[in-house]
Amino acid sequence: MQPFEIAANCSFNELMKTGCSELYIPLPSTISCDLKLVFKRSGKHIAWLLQGYDGTLNFTTDAWTFPNHQAFITITVHLEKDSQPLAFLLDIVEVVKSHDGLNLVIVFSNILKKFRVLHKVGKSC
Repeated sequence: MQPFEIAANCSFNELMKTGCSELYIPLPSTISCDLKLVFKRSGKHIAWLLQGYDGTLNFTTDAWTFPNHQAFITITVHLEKDSQPLAFLLDIVEVVKSHDGLNLVIVFSNILKKFRVLHKVGKSC
C-alpha cells in the first residue's frame, strides 16, 4: 500500500535484501510500467470472460476526491463461476468533472463499452 517510489528508498531496499543481498529491486518507473501492462492484459481476459458469461453481472463503484481535487471512480464487477464468487476491478478512471449522476453514468457506460458488456446491463432474466 505504498507508492512506487518506495522501491527507491534505501531503508526499504536494505530490508528487502536482508538475507538475500543479490535480490534485484526494479526502479519505480519499471514497476509502474509493468503494472499498467499487466492490468491491460488482464482486462482483455476479463472482457472475454464477461462477454461469454450467461449469469448475472453485479457492479460496485467507489468514488473519491484527493486533497488536490482530483476525482476518481472505480468500477468492479462481481459474478459467480463454478460456484465460486469472483470480483474483478474493471478500471480506475479520473473524473475531470464533478461526481454528479450524469458524469458517473458516462464513466460507467464507457467502461462497459470498453469491456463490450453494455448490452448485459439492465437485461432481465
